[in-house]
Amino acid sequence: MQDITEKKNLERQVLKQELDKQKMVAQAVVDAQEKERAEIGKELHDNVNQILSTAKLYLELARSDEDQRLNLIKRSADNIFDAINEIRAISRSLVPPSIGDLGILVSIQDLIENIRATKKLHVEFYHSEGIEAAINEKQQLMLFRIIQEQVNNVLKHAEAVNLIIELMVDGPIVDLTISDDGKGFDKENNKNKRGVGLNNIASRTELFNGKVNLITSPGKGCTLNIHIPITNV
Repeated sequence: MQDITEKKNLERQVLKQELDKQKMVAQAVVDAQEKERAEIGKELHDNVNQILSTAKLYLELARSDEDQRLNLIKRSADNIFDAINEIRAISRSLVPPSIGDLGILVSIQDLIENIRATKKLHVEFYHSEGIEAAINEKQQLMLFRIIQEQVNNVLKHAEAVNLIIELMVDGPIVDLTISDDGKGFDKENNKNKRGVGLNNIASRTELFNGKVNLITSPGKGCTLNIHIPITNV
């Protein structure tokens, strides 16, 4: 009788742990969505809104200044073109090129080219041969989203010069390593500042029974390691 009771208690504990884990993952996803919405709002307000306001001002001036009308209209058109490019950049960050159509390697290369265009960071990318054949489309999208998140963290906080992305197959495991030479940080004292992004990375990884390891300290850069079982669908 005691064995049956212990077994039921153990089953309840396992069930509770699983439910708690699901709640944590769900909360991390919600937090990430809220963070993403806030960042989109800031980008639209700080960049697109100001560009369009300037274009509107040029058009208003053009109505009353006949001598400068063509020049002002041209300036307004240039600003509208800039606004279109800003909106396209925001759209690309939200909806990456289809992993199913392009594969993760081309998608990562496209992301790297966009980073290099800013001239803020030198990026190197290394990968195993046949990496795309080894992992399914859902895993490829998840890994791409993690790379996006961590690159965003580096650009915002790290003050790094160099970034290295490695995507390797190691037996039944896919290893993703993202390293930067930035200022690093104290994990315990930076939970609020970077917690949402790191929690989002952890929740994505846990959905595929993966593991996350973060190595960093002040003045010594940051290395993020993700380990995902290949056989897990």
